[in-house]
Amino acid sequence: MVNYAVEALVEAGITELMLVTGGRTAGEFFRLLGNGREYGLDLLTYGYQEQAGGIAEALALAEHFVARTRSA
Repeated sequence: MVNYAVEALVEAGITELMLVTGGRTAGEFFRLLGNGREYGLDLLTYGYQEQAGGIAEALALAEHFVARTRSA
């Protein structure tokens, strides 16, 4: 399911992606996706939510990623 989402984003022209996750199984995303190059991504960044902060915390974690990609 995750593979399909990443592949669909790459097919739509997305080359830089930030994945925000948390909990005990967060490392599974890294094991599955690695650095993203195998999927056609130029950059795959990970953010980790220490606690269940919901979408608001995920967006806060992504703030620097978005600012960096906007200025590039």
